[in-house]
Amino acid sequence: MDLKKQLKTNKLFPVAFLVFALIAAVIAFNLYNDNIVNSWIKSEGQVISLINDGNDNFTPVVVFENHDGEQIAGMPQTASTPATHQIFEQVTFFYNPENPEEIVIATPQKLLALTYFCSFLSLLGFLAALALFAYQSRR
Repeated sequence: MDLKKQLKTNKLFPVAFLVFALIAAVIAFNLYNDNIVNSWIKSEGQVISLINDGNDNFTPVVVFENHDGEQIAGMPQTASTPATHQIFEQVTFFYNPENPEEIVIATPQKLLALTYFCSFLSLLGFLAALALFAYQSRR
């Protein structure tokens, strides 16, 4: 392989890697969401407090009854700035039946919208890499 072709290939590798990484991230995200929607329990509860991490990131604490009738206080693993929920707000969420304190506050519609958005970004990245490849092969 001559030096010019090798340089073209070396320029294409980071783009291809980025595209495949994006696709892998979308697949992992979809599998994670499918796991939550299909194996976690959908429930409703009330936000009883907002925990501030000191950097104005707020995590809601939600009280609910699990499938055994126990009163549980759960928190998602994500925080937001500004707070996306208010104290005493009723929220719909999914909780892990094996660890009820682990919750994800989201509706399937929100998960689906985020999945579509990530898929769109992956498609855009793939088309950009394809265009770059076509451009590089013409030179």
